[in-house]
Amino acid sequence: MKLVRQFYAGNRVKLPQDVGDFGTPEHALALQKPFYSKTEKTLLIG
Repeated sequence: MKLVRQFYAGNRVKLPQDVGDFGTPEHALALQKPFYSKTEKTLLIG
């Protein structure tokens, strides 16, 4: 929340260098959670 307030106030927000660094695209995809819509969930569950 503190970062949001800083950004909203027009201040420059500094993040650590490793924020968003997942290595390879394959590793980044492995960390993603699957997204399903309600319709897809219904079809998957039955």
